[in-house]
Amino acid sequence: MEAYNKSIMEYDDVVLAVDYAEEIGEKRGEKRGIKKGKTDVVISAYRIGLSVEEIAAITNFTVEQVEDILSKNAR
Repeated sequence: MEAYNKSIMEYDDVVLAVDYAEEIGEKRGEKRGIKKGKTDVVISAYRIGLSVEEIAAITNFTVEQVEDILSKNAR
């Protein structure tokens, strides 16, 4: 019976670890998705003629961040 209880506890530990890893992965994915969406907005806004300053105001990025995004994504 002791071996059974030990195996149940080990199983529970594994389940908790997997759940935690999934939660971390989801949070990272959400952050990446939000950043990707804002990056797409920056590029689209620039292509339709908004200034870097206007784009920064819309996205809550700094002017430097907007310029960095644009420089990495071929104006």
